[in-house]
Amino acid sequence: MLSRAQACFNPLDFEELIATARGKRVLLMIHGMAKDWDAAAKDFFNIYQNIKGEMGDRYDVFVAISWPGDRTLGPGPYVRANKSSKKTGNQVADELEQLAAASASLDAITHSMGSRVLAKGLKRSGVQIDNLILLAPSILKRQFEPLHRWHSMPKHVREHLVVCHSKGDWAFNWTSMQHAGMGYEGAKYLSPRKHPRLTQLDCSAIINQDVYKRQPFQPFKSRSNHSFYCQNSMVFIAISNILAHAPPQEAIKLEMRETGQVVGLKMQPKQ
Repeated sequence: MLSRAQACFNPLDFEELIATARGKRVLLMIHGMAKDWDAAAKDFFNIYQNIKGEMGDRYDVFVAISWPGDRTLGPGPYVRANKSSKKTGNQVADELEQLAAASASLDAITHSMGSRVLAKGLKRSGVQIDNLILLAPSILKRQFEPLHRWHSMPKHVREHLVVCHSKGDWAFNWTSMQHAGMGYEGAKYLSPRKHPRLTQLDCSAIINQDVYKRQPFQPFKSRSNHSFYCQNSMVFIAISNILAHAPPQEAIKLEMRETGQVVGLKMQPKQ
């Protein structure tokens, strides 16, 4: 829960957290399912390192929410984690509102089912944040459409809503959810929602098993290519470029191409 959050990996109670965040530029991080604290901390560390490396001093305070998303994969753990994500979102709604009110600016980045924790918290609290980055969100394509569960999410974002997805994402392909729309872009020939603040970042050329397997082992290596978004600096170079510009008048799709250490961004207006 937020009241037991880790700010820069130092334990704080909620009052200390608000005091630390007051008047500061804050980035809120939420991990996905099947992560104990050690696995979650690995993702948080990778995000922190990439943000500092590619965006410099954009943020003064990093806040990480750890939630009980089960520790294993499978249909049963998915159902339990899904219920837990909604419960956690409801529990942190009031505290999220206070954090948004205290900070000078509030951005958020979530991985996988962490998107559901934040979506529920935003929906319940009515809070607006400045920028929202969804790494492989565990949200079906149609869920952003009117009359669906998360249709109100874009209105909670003042500037950029960035959705990062990949057709090579191991987790979504393994669960057969890629073709049902999990990861947001969804099945071929089915267009996702257009929105003036929404940018899709197609990471298929970077987030796939071939690229992931070439990465040398190191203590903070992501344990699968589904978590590799958090570790891959090229993903964050692209995100940095998006956040540096005003939201597009027309929603666009960005395609990444691996060219050594350089990210090529191909801008395509949605059809």
